[in-house]
Amino acid sequence: MLKVQPSVGGGASGAVTPGQEDPRQARRRHLQSVLAESERAIAALERLDLALVSDLRTGAAARSDDLDALADELEQLASRARRFAFYLVPAVLLVVTFLPLPLFSRLVSTLDLRQTSNFDRIRMAEAGVEMIRDFPLLGVGPDNVKSKYALYRAHDAPRARPPHLHNNVIQLWAERGILGLATYLAFLVLFLRQCVRAWGGPARMWAQAGIAVTVALAVAGLFEFNFGDTEVFYLMMNVTAYIVVSIEQSRPGPNTAPASLVPGTT
Repeated sequence: MLKVQPSVGGGASGAVTPGQEDPRQARRRHLQSVLAESERAIAALERLDLALVSDLRTGAAARSDDLDALADELEQLASRARRFAFYLVPAVLLVVTFLPLPLFSRLVSTLDLRQTSNFDRIRMAEAGVEMIRDFPLLGVGPDNVKSKYALYRAHDAPRARPPHLHNNVIQLWAERGILGLATYLAFLVLFLRQCVRAWGGPARMWAQAGIAVTVALAVAGLFEFNFGDTEVFYLMMNVTAYIVVSIEQSRPGPNTAPASLVPGTT
């Protein structure tokens, strides 16, 4: 039996008519449904978390195996390099000892900072740094380094209008800005990453060739703007493209059958 509390004015307050749902029960059912939905959401998140943890562990294990294989390869390479250096150092000393005098003078001059060519490169680098300070984002513009060089040239620089700054990094940053330099560095990093990943696979020879070519051109590019030479640029693009294609073709695809299962193969 429902109790009705009389109000001050003589009416009924909080009364529930027959057939009307109690508001407290409605709120209780609503809270129970919200709690059930929350529990289901938490359970789904827990399942997702377990799946992510499992995937991360699997990926970490695979990456760990790849890194271990790469470490073994690098250790073998270092061992071969040490053996090679054992014979290389005496051979180099012997060759240097019996070099003709003009070639020996040329070799020694590479270490002389006051030599005209070396000193000129130092002054070019300094002028390029000043250009970068003034135009760090977009650079001075394509083919404008030569015309702008006189504004940044030191008074004792050997050449007044060099064609470029004899350094890939400084030239690209000064001429094309930070975006141009970032593109160049991204190209080198992505290609080297591709080669490192293929180091322990069937395309190991191509990976080694790619690393050797890239490192050689990048190191030479610290003393010469070889990335701006048409011959070197197109040769590098062709070589890197051929190496990437060779690495990709050596990887077995999801629908690639083993060679022993292909008719006509052994």
